[in-house]
Amino acid sequence: MRAANTDEADALRALADAHSTAVWRYVVHLSGDHAGADDVMQETLLRAWRTPAILAQAPESTRSWMFTVTPTRCSRRC
Repeated sequence: MRAANTDEADALRALADAHSTAVWRYVVHLSGDHAGADDVMQETLLRAWRTPAILAQAPESTRSWMFTVTPTRCSRRC
């Protein structure tokens, strides 16, 4: 059980490493809200994490999906 949790944590960390900065900058660009950008970025990453079909795509497709859903998340939070 612990190995599965470690694998999941590593996969989530890899997702965050690959996309968090770009998503955060996009939110700041859209809203100008640095504090709100953290929340929106985290929500976007978690939504991707909970959608296995998104994670199965190529990394550039995953990022495109994130950039598509981010404005809606931003309008709700920022």
